[in-house]
Amino acid sequence: MQYRFKIALAVGLSVLVTLGPMVVIDVGVRWVAIEQGRSNLKSMGETMVAHAENILDAAAGSLEILASEGIDACNPVNIRRLSEVVFTRAGVKEIGIVDDDGRMLCSNYGPAMVQIGVDAGVANPGRAPAGVVPVNLEMVSTRLASRTALGVRRETTRGSLIAFVDPNAIFLDLLHGRSQKNCHARLVLANGSVVMVTGETAEWVREADPEFIEVNATSSRYPIAVVLAGPRFAFVEPFAEIQSYAKIGAGILGLAFLILMGYLGRSRSSLEGEIDEALRNKEFVAQYQPIVDVADGRVAGCEALIRWQKPDGKLMPPDLFVPIAEATGQIVPMTRQLMVRRCFR
Repeated sequence: MQYRFKIALAVGLSVLVTLGPMVVIDVGVRWVAIEQGRSNLKSMGETMVAHAENILDAAAGSLEILASEGIDACNPVNIRRLSEVVFTRAGVKEIGIVDDDGRMLCSNYGPAMVQIGVDAGVANPGRAPAGVVPVNLEMVSTRLASRTALGVRRETTRGSLIAFVDPNAIFLDLLHGRSQKNCHARLVLANGSVVMVTGETAEWVREADPEFIEVNATSSRYPIAVVLAGPRFAFVEPFAEIQSYAKIGAGILGLAFLILMGYLGRSRSSLEGEIDEALRNKEFVAQYQPIVDVADGRVAGCEALIRWQKPDGKLMPPDLFVPIAEATGQIVPMTRQLMVRRCFR
């Protein structure tokens, strides 16, 4: 009975071995996929911030050059100089001279006399950290209705200079394919003002997966940051095929183990029946091993060793049947039978 219980336990363990790896592989692949997705988003964010910094360097550098040249008044020479600088700066669409009241007096396009409207969503323009080029970043209105640009503003002795940066130029969109359909990316100023977005909306990501992955990459030189987010399933889906193959492989190995355990169980069960038959036929015999006294070298006794002798005279190795007999309890009647035969022979 005890042996049968062990067989049942072994079969149960075999089933566990079959299903266990499949569950472990599923959880493991999912974890790896999510962590790799998080790492990819972080890498994207750092690249996007680096690109934005390059564009801001161009804009801030142009203002620094103009300020050092004393360009703070609207005259034909200065306007021509503004045009030259804009032409050589990537991402900069326009540079203007602004008075203390926030009016752009002129730009590289000529006289302007228009009020520079800061986007209503901006409470306080983001200012570059100490030790960095002293510029303010703010979303400002442009000449085109309903269009805003990122304004890079530098103060001068008579007002300020402002460079208009195209949001499409400063924002490097790295979301493509599956990521474009499932993830969200946005470039924001330090005060939360959004410069540019791509992909799905942040609300969609939150609704798709309340435990969505979000990473932030912040510039150490300008008050900007990139936020990327995506639902976990977006990172797991590309690994679906790998998961399937891994599960199939684990299932095959587990099934093979289950078949092996079943085969061994039947073999042992068959041998248990043969032992019962041998007990009925009194096939177990004793072989004697002398016990020698090492002090004087004389035989002091002998040890009876049980052996299984088949009807054809062949001896079964003890390591084949003794462990099973001990596991099934057959060793007791086997020993009793041997003792009776030796004592009453």
